[in-house]
Amino acid sequence: MGGIWGSKKKAEDQAPPFLEVGEPGSDPQAWDEALVALLLEDFHKRQRIDLKRDEIARTRLHAAAERARQELGTAASTRVTLPFIAADASGPKTLDVEIRKKFR
Repeated sequence: MGGIWGSKKKAEDQAPPFLEVGEPGSDPQAWDEALVALLLEDFHKRQRIDLKRDEIARTRLHAAAERARQELGTAASTRVTLPFIAADASGPKTLDVEIRKKFR
């Protein structure tokens, strides 16, 4: 049985960071939700912007999570890039994270 778990890593010379995830298992919607939660947490930590209550951002994140799950079905990694996902006083922000399949 698969699942998703977060393993956030960032090498000093690597940008953007990446998230490692497990296999979708038997419930792809739960996997998508878990990936959305990881992406929200990662974006909040890096940009200090909380997108949890932003319905448009969450809709974009759900679509990106579904695409990532589908791409990870045949690939070892994929990239989630959502330009202009948020903005603050310094300007627009982009979510850009590589998602890698974690092999046991």
